[in-house]
Amino acid sequence: MISNDFRDFNNILIVKPSSMGDVVRCVPILHGLRGRYPQSRISWLIHPQFADLLKAVGELDEIVEFDRKRYGKIIRNPNATREFIDFVQRLRQKRFDLVVDLQGLFRSGFLSFCTGARVRLGFSRAREMASVFYTHRIKIPAVCEHVVESYWRFGEVLDFPKSSMQWHLPIDPAAGQRAREQLARQGVESPGKYFVMLAGGSKPAKRWSPEKFALLAEQLYKCYDMTTILLGAGACEKALAEEIARTVRTAGLEIVDLVDRTDIQEMMAIIAGARLAVGNDSGPLHIAAALTVPVVGLYGPTDPVVVGPYGQMDGVVLAGFSDRRRHRYSRRSEHQMDNITVKQVLETVEKKMKLSEIRQAKEPRATDSHAL
Repeated sequence: MISNDFRDFNNILIVKPSSMGDVVRCVPILHGLRGRYPQSRISWLIHPQFADLLKAVGELDEIVEFDRKRYGKIIRNPNATREFIDFVQRLRQKRFDLVVDLQGLFRSGFLSFCTGARVRLGFSRAREMASVFYTHRIKIPAVCEHVVESYWRFGEVLDFPKSSMQWHLPIDPAAGQRAREQLARQGVESPGKYFVMLAGGSKPAKRWSPEKFALLAEQLYKCYDMTTILLGAGACEKALAEEIARTVRTAGLEIVDLVDRTDIQEMMAIIAGARLAVGNDSGPLHIAAALTVPVVGLYGPTDPVVVGPYGQMDGVVLAGFSDRRRHRYSRRSEHQMDNITVKQVLETVEKKMKLSEIRQAKEPRATDSHAL
């Protein structure tokens, strides 16, 4: 039976500023809140870099942008200090009555407290002592569980029905049109007739080598006669993509490099139209999983039991042993990404392709109407 504390809320704030993958994995909480409190106003505090992820989500009333780097200068910059104080005051003036802190750090806990909301939910084991700012604390088991399941424990406390867990991640129509035009310029006309390759990752240790990605792209073309499109953002990922493309072209094949040439919504639209997405543990990989695109995820130091592509664990290719790990992040040599072979990845791609063909024969994959 739900506590009286959680029966009615009129103005709700989700605090999850970053990262891209984590924001995506928290989308079911937004949908659960909208279903549980249909008349409430719901806002999301997020870093400007990731705000476009939520641009077309109809269940959301407001996006509150919080630039951590900008306000991180408050100790040594008087202007930044004044701007941060102004931001906190504006946040408090919004009069939220429920805050759901899914970030679990000192900064997010402090901002939750600054809202003055009568109910502030957060993890009991939040890092950096963030739990001191919450009125109610959510317990998670000591054993490893997927982060999506951990986030959903907020829904259990708020009495969400299990059936409300969903990833409705719509794509802005204008972005979908721009993506179609971008692909047309590259000679890619048809949705479902190309692969997406995601060679980036937040840490070097999470990235498969460009040489192996290039060899994989060659084999994918030979096996399936489909174009491979490289997606991502940032100087590091751009350099990786250029190396992959250069190696593939040396072999006489073509690959489409769109790294740093799309915004987030355009990237989502291109991913949504892909036949399959293959890549490292990264934000775009989790976007692909959320869009129900067949996914092959390459995992080394990070534990897929905790951060794998939710709902598509059959697409995980794991470096080293498959036994359960003691820690979420492993530095053991057997879990280094270089231990993953191109053959392993191709075998998993083949398995996922066959499964998706069977599913499409029964019921075509549902993608957003504005996807490619």
